[in-house]
Amino acid sequence: MMVADDYTENLLGKMEKYGINPDSDRKDQHFIVCKDVVDKLVDAAHISNEDYVLEIGPGIGQITEAILQKGAKLVSIEIDTRFRDIIADIKTRYASRFDVIWGSALEVEWPVDVNKIVMNPPFSILEPLLEILYARREIELISMIVGRRYYDNAIQKPGSRSFNKSALMTQAKFDSALVMEINKECFYPLSGGKSVVMTLTINKRPNPVLRSLANFYVNHREINTKFVVNQVLDLLNMNARKYKRIEEVITIRDVGIDVAILNKRLQDLSNSELAQIIQRMTSQINFQRKKPKERFLVR
Repeated sequence: MMVADDYTENLLGKMEKYGINPDSDRKDQHFIVCKDVVDKLVDAAHISNEDYVLEIGPGIGQITEAILQKGAKLVSIEIDTRFRDIIADIKTRYASRFDVIWGSALEVEWPVDVNKIVMNPPFSILEPLLEILYARREIELISMIVGRRYYDNAIQKPGSRSFNKSALMTQAKFDSALVMEINKECFYPLSGGKSVVMTLTINKRPNPVLRSLANFYVNHREINTKFVVNQVLDLLNMNARKYKRIEEVITIRDVGIDVAILNKRLQDLSNSELAQIIQRMTSQINFQRKKPKERFLVR
């Protein structure tokens, strides 16, 4: 049963007033109707009047208004024109600090200089959205509502069985933090899976294997995996070769990745194959750093 308080009733009344019937099947629309979740989502972004915030999917505007009340400059991206009147009403009250871009967040050009993102996106577009977020160098912090499964994967050890492309794009750039778990009753219509509020903040010392692989995924995913692995190894071996520490050089044979995987294009790798590459390369690097000379002890 849905939680019924004044905040929720006001949002449901707004949807009725503007004739909004959420499309949970085709558009994966589930609106947050609990004030504490909206507050936690926005507070986790630590928004001030010095921030330029991007919101993806403003929908019925409750998160939009909470962001604007913090004094920030805001631009929202919305694909569903049924919300045009709701967004227009908010714009009349915050005209100097609020703008909207109509279209898909995966297709439109994002504004420059945005430093924070707040969003409750359709979970179905999360993986391609993460690739865009990875490429945006100016983003400092992201506060978002996502499925619990994504959060659990995002904090997995690199190369673990459940490690996937979304985890790669996340860990290659960000640190993840759980803010709160969300009751299903806080979604309208009810959400079938478990969801959370979480944040992503810039990791200043990302895993070099993950960072290199993510760069190729975003920019050159159609090329051969063996080429990618060799390129990553060249980067990792740069210092060893520079200082002539040959015992620290890691070869593709050392890594021991299956030949069938190496012969695939990067974009064709399954999650389990990607996990194998990451696990083998990360393990070999850690081993070589701890025992760099053991390979040369036998004469």
